[in-house]
Amino acid sequence: MSPPGFPTVHSGQNRGVDQQDAPDSGELPQVRLRRALLPARLPEVEGLPLTARYLPAGSPDGVGADWYDVIPLEGGAVALVVGDVQGADLTATVLTAQLRGAVRAYTLEGHAPAAVVTRINELHLGLADGRTATLAYVLVHPAERILTVARAGHPPPLLVAPGEDPCLLEAADGPPLGSRPGEVWREATTQVAPGSALVLYTDGLLGGGPAAEDGLDRLLERVGKEAPVREPDRMADLLTEFVGDRPEQDAVFLVGRLAGADRDPGSTLRRTLPPTAESAGVARWLVNDLLRDLVDEDTRDTAALLTTELVSNAIRHTRDELVISVRLAAGRLRVGVSDSSHRRPQLVQVGSRDTSGRGLHLVQALADGWGVDPDERGLGKTVWFEVAAG
Repeated sequence: MSPPGFPTVHSGQNRGVDQQDAPDSGELPQVRLRRALLPARLPEVEGLPLTARYLPAGSPDGVGADWYDVIPLEGGAVALVVGDVQGADLTATVLTAQLRGAVRAYTLEGHAPAAVVTRINELHLGLADGRTATLAYVLVHPAERILTVARAGHPPPLLVAPGEDPCLLEAADGPPLGSRPGEVWREATTQVAPGSALVLYTDGLLGGGPAAEDGLDRLLERVGKEAPVREPDRMADLLTEFVGDRPEQDAVFLVGRLAGADRDPGSTLRRTLPPTAESAGVARWLVNDLLRDLVDEDTRDTAALLTTELVSNAIRHTRDELVISVRLAAGRLRVGVSDSSHRRPQLVQVGSRDTSGRGLHLVQALADGWGVDPDERGLGKTVWFEVAAG
């Protein structure tokens, strides 16, 4: 049982903190304040069923600063975010609200995960009066099961893939928010197997403080014993049991299952991507995933490379979203990257010491053909290439 006045608040599938899980009358103000910081309902995301739970600590004195959010984006992507602000007083709660709002705003502006975290750090330095905060941010493309991760001093996300031992996505870590000005975060992109479970959580799940490192080992061992459990609600039940009835610190966790989306093996793809550096890597993963069982390795590698170059070139010349389209038919593979800029790409002479300007030369050298088609409505252009599908 939870301590009096501090019910264990949880979501069912695609529910956030449900205001009906506890009555308004007699509920402690701290609990109501905590609830206000968390989504009332999780959005429906195709190919990514979600569950979130919030387990309050055994002491009712603090107001808590653990939080999460789910932010759907154009093109089917979604950002999963979990954070924790130092302290358990009203100031920590206010900072939590500010950070959650800012993360959502920067995400909706189209910034890549690392850029979101970098901007949040500068904001936090101006607000936090010396307090630190941690953050885990995962951009998910559910249909292709592509994850891009950035972390600021936060425990690594947990991945449970079918037929494999649970593992931690430990790449792309950086210092906590508020550590120092001018810090630049990095990100890492990977693709996971269909049916994989992804868990983002705060250190309260691990016991908090010095016990957290040992808690990671215990978490991996416990989840490993139940490896077939990947459905979000069942995984959430398992994690709740792992924490126990009286956690020493607040614990928040967000669970998603990357079911992937049904795709016509007829080999077409159309995705909208933000104009950020991260999109070049995501585009490469998208093309690789589509073509994996359809063409030979050389064709797939060439297509992924040239797609990356076209997307990178488009990013430099537009602030609007990009659309990548892929079509495989009659032994020909055609990839197009559309943007709102009217500026036509130009082949320019590059020297041996130049670090840019080589992308279109690669396209010309490796593709069977390439070109630029203006948008029929006068709203930009599409740069495309074709290769024979081996």
